[in-house]
Amino acid sequence: MKILSTILSFFLALTVSFGQKMVTSTEVTDNTIKIVYADQLITKGTLCYINFANKEVTQPTTISSGMVLPNLAWKVAQGILGSGDQTSLSPILTYGLTIGTNGKIEFTPKRGLHFIVSQSGTTTTGATIALPTAINAYILANLSHSYFFGYQYKVTRVGTATDYTRLQFGSNSSPTANFLFLMQKSNVRPYSVIGVANRLGVRSDGPGNYFLVGDHIVTMGVSAFTGTAGGSILTQFTTFLQSDSNILYKLYVEDLTVSGRTYADADAAFYAQYQADLASGGQYFGDTTPTDPTTIP
Repeated sequence: MKILSTILSFFLALTVSFGQKMVTSTEVTDNTIKIVYADQLITKGTLCYINFANKEVTQPTTISSGMVLPNLAWKVAQGILGSGDQTSLSPILTYGLTIGTNGKIEFTPKRGLHFIVSQSGTTTTGATIALPTAINAYILANLSHSYFFGYQYKVTRVGTATDYTRLQFGSNSSPTANFLFLMQKSNVRPYSVIGVANRLGVRSDGPGNYFLVGDHIVTMGVSAFTGTAGGSILTQFTTFLQSDSNILYKLYVEDLTVSGRTYADADAAFYAQYQADLASGGQYFGDTTPTDPTTIP
């Protein structure tokens, strides 16, 4: 959403008790008034935000590979990029899992996206959520900016493999590629080959905690990328079988240079909302899984 002028003209509608409405033209010149977005996490620098629990989201009724996952911040992204619409500025879910055989993807009652992964076999299949091409191109064209990445999730079953690709944020679709940055539950860090020139900050539960069944968040702030840009910026959930099963609740990307916030600002807001989500009355409080992961061996 782009404010084209510091002077915003609009109509104030006053509804009185007997059903009449009086409309008056009012000019507001205070450019410090806070803009109301579709979700309180969204700022003027938000590029992508997935949260199926938000009432503004048109709830998908079925899940399929290639489906569009609504970006709550698409209007903000449109203003930053200068073009695009809700479809072109929303991420795409793709997966190679054979549903019912080596995995399952479903919505929970509280609108989390549950990825169940088989613990048998070693077939290279998985699920990825790729940022829209336009947003990916914007980030790679503005590598001097600082960015905030975060996701909220819940582990529902711990993987049995000793070495596999876990839930991560990376800049390329291949787990063996040279990432510009890599965020994963086992270790949140710049990739050892190319890496990140300046890591602003990382929120981590500590070594090994992301393996545990339960709720988690991962956040990372990066700036001054180095190396050659990867093919896509995406979230990988289950690149190989025998990995963890997870519920994705939120996925968030913000251009801190545009929003004017620091990593600490964004992280504090994301963490505060995470705590509120899980407290009594929160949007994910008491969520359950329709399918027990153990039913897919």
